[in-house]
Formats: sequence, structure tokens, C-alpha cells
Amino acid sequence: MNETQTVSNRQIVKCPKCSKYNYPGLIRCKNCNSSLRPTFLGAVTLLGPIILTIGAIISLAQFANIPIVIFNFLFSLVGIVILISLRYGRYSAWIALQIVWVIPIPFLLILALTINPLLIFVAGGQAMVITPLWLYIRSKRVKAFCSVGRQFPDYLKDFSEKLKTDLGENLKSITIIGSSLTEDFKPGSSDINTVLVLGIQNLASLNTVATLAKPMRRKKISPPLLMTQSYIERSRDVFGVEFLDFQLAHKTVMGDDPFASLEFDKKDVRLQCERELKAMLIRLRQGYIAAAANKKLVRDILISTAKGMLPLLRAMLWLKDADRSARGEATFAKASEEFSIDTNPLRSAIKWRHEKIRLSETEMENAYESVYSAVEQLSEIVDKLKV
Repeated sequence: MNETQTVSNRQIVKCPKCSKYNYPGLIRCKNCNSSLRPTFLGAVTLLGPIILTIGAIISLAQFANIPIVIFNFLFSLVGIVILISLRYGRYSAWIALQIVWVIPIPFLLILALTINPLLIFVAGGQAMVITPLWLYIRSKRVKAFCSVGRQFPDYLKDFSEKLKTDLGENLKSITIIGSSLTEDFKPGSSDINTVLVLGIQNLASLNTVATLAKPMRRKKISPPLLMTQSYIERSRDVFGVEFLDFQLAHKTVMGDDPFASLEFDKKDVRLQCERELKAMLIRLRQGYIAAAANKKLVRDILISTAKGMLPLLRAMLWLKDADRSARGEATFAKASEEFSIDTNPLRSAIKWRHEKIRLSETEMENAYESVYSAVEQLSEIVDKLKV
């Protein structure tokens, strides 16, 4: 990701020193206190107190209008206090700051038309913040984007603490896995996946975790995978593809890392890739028949197929000792290069998860044939792959 990137029309800023991501409007990184690159939204935020102060000075100098002076200075003072708290990365302070800047606008517009035309400058300046205010009140997804995978968010800390309390010594480790640790994470639609390593797997542990199901759903935390360390060790031959993917993108937030030291036999991984790809071809055929020409159902089948292809492609790249990326786009590009196949149909299908796209019947049929062809080619490649 670049130093500044727009996500769903919202700018976030990457710290050049510690590489953490920060909310718009922050002057300094909330992690290391380093100076951040200015953004448009940040500049608008900083202009608020300056514009209010100028408006107050104009009112005092030209019209000696004490109520307007007090009004502007009051909001300027409150805004500056909130601005200081932004330095510490408080997201609520960002929302509060926007509200403070917008509240005076209707009053100043009335005053500008009836008393002081120069106050149009003040009202116009404050109107600049209406757009960021609307964006942030409409959605708080920037908070999740900035947090997951880069800083450990509060609700995951609460989840972790609750598990440690309820499971006690039976809980050995908590590990976050998957796209929530990469820039593929889509706040509001992507789930956060975790692995809990237990000392003993029993029904009591399942019941304990099940009590957290509702709050987990609200925070987009998928039901965790519960395993023991011995189960992981004994399953390397059958779950090599999955464990390789966990190993590539994971963050252990409590206890010992269960995946870092795992080793795999290439013959086991190759066999699993072949089995999964050929099973995928069967599911594509069955799914297409069951969909009965329903374009939405076919679309969902293709999205699921493209998503399921990513760990298989990364495993196939591992079999060839090629570089792997946890990012989906980079994985498709590398696979296209290494295996000389067209992965564009898979790229397009996986993007449909987050896009409202309408395809004609012919376009959907073409997409199905292209995805099926890509999976079929990969199954033939891995079938012949020597390891």
C-alpha cells in the first residue's frame, strides 16, 4: 500500500517510520509519534480552528460584534482541544471534531447574510468539512481497516481476554490468520479468522466458546478453529495446503506460535492440491446444474471457486519453490507467470464479492467457462508436477 491510500472514499495514512496505519487528520503517528504525510482530509481538519479564529478577528476588528467573537472563539477552543486528542489516535475525537466544525455553519450563514458578508468566508471554510463528516458518519470502516492486522484492536483484545478467563489453562495460544492481516482485508465484509490451540479438546471448551458466538458475529469474527498442538502436528500430511497458508499470514497474540516451525512433505502437498482441484471441478459442474441458469447462484459459485483457489495456488507455488504472497492479486499474477495460464477470470470473479455487478446470461456463461478452464488446466499441471 502507498503512504496514502483511499479505501471506500476514505484516506488513511501509512507511517513512514513504523509502517502502521493511521486515521485521517492525525498529525503524528499514534504508534511511534513520527510526523505523518499530510492528506486532504487532514488539511481540512487543521483548517477548522484557523478559519474560526480568523472569523472572530474579522468580527472584532470591523464590527466589534462581541457575541460573534465569543461564538467563534468558543468553537475554536473546543476544536483545538479535540485536535490535540487526535494526536493520540482517538477515533471518537475525529468524529467529534467534524461535528464541532459543522455545527456553526447554519448560524454563520444567517449572520453572513444579515450582519457581516465577510463571515461567508468563515461559513464557507467550515462547509469544507461537510464531505468528510458525511463519509465518516456513514461508515466507521476506516477504524477496522487501520486496526486489524496492524494494530490489535480493542474488540479483539476483549475477545482474547474473555477466552483466557473462561478457558483458563486449557487455552495455549490464540492466532489470527488470513486476509485480516493483509491489505486484501475489506472492512465491513471480510471476516476475521482465528485459531485457538487448546491443551485438551472437549465439549466444555466448545460450550465456552459458543457463549461468545453472538458478540463474535457482531464484530465479524468467524467461529474460531479449535485444535490441539498434537492435532496440528499429526495433520501436516492432510492439511498441508491450509497450514502453509496459515504459516504465510498469521499473528499469534497469546501463547506460543503453533505454525512457524511446521515442516511439510512436498508429496503430501502435491497430492492434496490435485485432490482439491479435481473436487473443485466436480463442484463446479454440480453447482452449475443446481443453479438452473440462475445468474446470481452461478456468480456465487464462481466467487467461491476463485476464493478457494488462492491457498491452492500458493501451495503450488511453494511446490515450485517460487515466491509467495499473502495478497490475492500478487498470487494470481505469480501463478499466471509460473504456470503459463490466464488467471484473469479468477481475478475478476473474486472481485465480485465487493462489487455490484450485473452480467448478462452470455457474459455469465463465458465467465463460467473461463473459470472452469483455468481450474482444469491447473489440475492437469499439478497432476504432472514432479516433486
